[in-house]
Amino acid sequence: MFIAWLAGPENIVRYPEDRPQFWDVTVPIPQGHATHRQPETPDQAEMFDESVNSYLRDAGVPERPGGYRWFQVLPPGITPATLDSSINQALAGSGTTSMHPRAIRDVVAEEVARLYRPPA
Repeated sequence: MFIAWLAGPENIVRYPEDRPQFWDVTVPIPQGHATHRQPETPDQAEMFDESVNSYLRDAGVPERPGGYRWFQVLPPGITPATLDSSINQALAGSGTTSMHPRAIRDVVAEEVARLYRPPA
């Protein structure tokens, strides 16, 4: 959501989340490990939403209303991998030593703006 907010509301789409949510739980067993799926509880959903919103607050961007699936509309020719790589390269070249969301916000915002800028 951090990058999506920086891309602007015109590049964000949300749909009501009406599907059941699950957590994959892995536990050790004598043969190695076993994974099973359990339904998400309301407390787990609240914990997850608060974790996401805490990061967004730290970054100084709006919190994400719960109850939705969120999607970011990417510019033509940009894939999720391209977006991630470009942002990571911008951060690596920025000289910042902190990955706190407030510390990286300006660098990420500049790179997102560059990627979303229409070609000249």
